[in-house]
Amino acid sequence: GKEVHLQLLGGRLTIVPFDALIDRLIADMRRYARTMSGTSDIVDTLGPIGGFRMRYTVERHDTVRGTYLQVAQVELLPESRRLGVPLDTALAPGSRFRERLAMVSPRQYTITVWTYPDSFAEFRKLKKDLYDLGYPVAGRPLPDGMPIGASPHGSRSSAQ
Repeated sequence: GKEVHLQLLGGRLTIVPFDALIDRLIADMRRYARTMSGTSDIVDTLGPIGGFRMRYTVERHDTVRGTYLQVAQVELLPESRRLGVPLDTALAPGSRFRERLAMVSPRQYTITVWTYPDSFAEFRKLKKDLYDLGYPVAGRPLPDGMPIGASPHGSRSSAQ
């Protein structure tokens, strides 16, 4: 289903522009489809969008049916450790976060929260608040310093 991605780092909540970055990646892949002959993979970076850059690897695969490109992995690199706003500010009535959240239906979206060790307490508070609003929430704990990432071989978010 559809997802909204959030980052909790240093007690600060940030909306991760995952879909916007993926849209830019798709545009880059169309360009690579025309220029990637003779190269097995490309590593590149795009952005920033919403405070994040995306570093990605695209692989070329040649088969008897033709050639196709596949995204091997992506990493979202924040431009700062101080992105977003403190969680209490984000959860306040009338906040920008609340306005953006109201634009997505809890029946159609899962909220995926990428959480670092310094923000586990804030995650529990955010999770309860989102549950109270009817949103399914998937927690994705990350070790300090590890970027948000995805690959075709990774695990999918599972909401509780």
